[in-house]
Amino acid sequence: VYPNYDLGDELSGACVTHNHPASETHFSFSADDISMFMDYRLTELVGTDERYTYRLWPGQDMEYVDSDTIRHLFGTEFYHRAMEAGMDGKIDLDTDEYHFIVQKFAERYGFGYERKEQG
Repeated sequence: VYPNYDLGDELSGACVTHNHPASETHFSFSADDISMFMDYRLTELVGTDERYTYRLWPGQDMEYVDSDTIRHLFGTEFYHRAMEAGMDGKIDLDTDEYHFIVQKFAERYGFGYERKEQG
């Protein structure tokens, strides 16, 4: 399901919840998810998989950036920082790579982010 393609501008300001199937999850949000959150100025974005529930919400002084910037940072700077953290034993890359990257986005652009283990 790709709500941004299916609904377009009807998403503006919406609260969106979606699941990540076990075969496709990275245990947090993807670059596409963050782009949808920013592009449509969502009031909340919630994702869930078999292990975690994660949530984004706008911060008071949030900076919005375009999808190209998000994809670039996700695949370069923030990705490399996650790999370094994994190599240093600070994170488990199997479960925390995307979580680490989304934390970096939240810090840089001023939006709220949390991830909670289910159960």
